[in-house]
Amino acid sequence: MTMNTIQPHPAPRLLPPSPTGRGARGEGRFGQATVRLPSPQPSPGGSGSRKGRPHRRRSRPGFTLMETMIAIAVFLIGLVAVASLFPVSLTLQRYALNDVSTHAVASTAPAMIRSRGVTVQQLEGWVAGVPTVQRIDNTLVEQLWSLGDRTYPGTTPQNRRTVYWYPLFQRKAPPPTSATNWVAYVLIFQREHNDPEGWMGDPVQSINVNANYEGDGEIRIRLPGAGSVRTGEVFLDSSGGARRAVFAPGSDTDMIVAGDADTANRINEIWIGRRSATGQPTLRRIVPVADFAR
Repeated sequence: MTMNTIQPHPAPRLLPPSPTGRGARGEGRFGQATVRLPSPQPSPGGSGSRKGRPHRRRSRPGFTLMETMIAIAVFLIGLVAVASLFPVSLTLQRYALNDVSTHAVASTAPAMIRSRGVTVQQLEGWVAGVPTVQRIDNTLVEQLWSLGDRTYPGTTPQNRRTVYWYPLFQRKAPPPTSATNWVAYVLIFQREHNDPEGWMGDPVQSINVNANYEGDGEIRIRLPGAGSVRTGEVFLDSSGGARRAVFAPGSDTDMIVAGDADTANRINEIWIGRRSATGQPTLRRIVPVADFAR
């Protein structure tokens, strides 16, 4: 008689816990038991193969053609705005340099006139005995003050100097006269680089005019034709008045200046600067010089 024996069920064997409590493939320790997570199954295409997986491309946001064109247009507008500042700055710089040059000449030219020691006898021979502004012969001017003395800046070559001056003289009272009755007027001119160099030797242009006293301290100076003097242009009249052209309303030939009847009687001529190559006025400043005669 055989007897069936019952074999005891073997006790399950536990895996030792990992040192960190978590295995390389996701094992986790719960109490003393360790659970092994199932390994991912390889795809049918083989180990490491990407076949059989859905491939999804992630789109990146970009600019449309219209947005790009708008950005380029805004950039070009800003570039043109910045570039337009350069010509303006160069023009302002040139004006500033010219103004500095004329100020320098206004300081040095009177000193040159006083240093020559012109006598009253010489002035009597050069200028007629009437109390009006007159010019002397250009040859005499060259003998007293050479072209190099009358141009600025002196450190540059002669053909590149842009500021020059010319003297006119006035007897303020009829004879007999003394040295204190003489006044010299320094007319300061601005030459453009494209103007001929010969203008610096004789830059003054005279215009014959008619003057009438209008009353209320106003004198009407009538020019021979329109366009000979421009609004705002500096000029010197034969009475010794350094003025700026202001035309009467509705007229382009009649200028209105301040003065009395005696002054109007002495105005028969005015002096302006020769026009530049571009047609612009060249006379910039008029400086009276007293106490220069001996």
